[in-house]
Amino acid sequence: HMAVAVLAGTKPSGGYRVEVRSVTTDKGVMKVRWKLHEPKGAADSVITHPSECVLLPKFAGKVVFDPPLDPK
Repeated sequence: HMAVAVLAGTKPSGGYRVEVRSVTTDKGVMKVRWKLHEPKGAADSVITHPSECVLLPKFAGKVVFDPPLDPK
């Protein structure tokens, strides 16, 4: 197995959520599609670090993220 994590970075409030929407493989490339959901309505005034980690079958090829992760 292998773990794939998507970290959205520091956010200024609660209510943010990361969702891994799909994982596909084609021609030696694994594509991880993800989305950052923003808070709806009132949210806690705390700094958060939304992320999601998924456990997948081991894959020896290249892993790419859609949209690309921020390299900061």
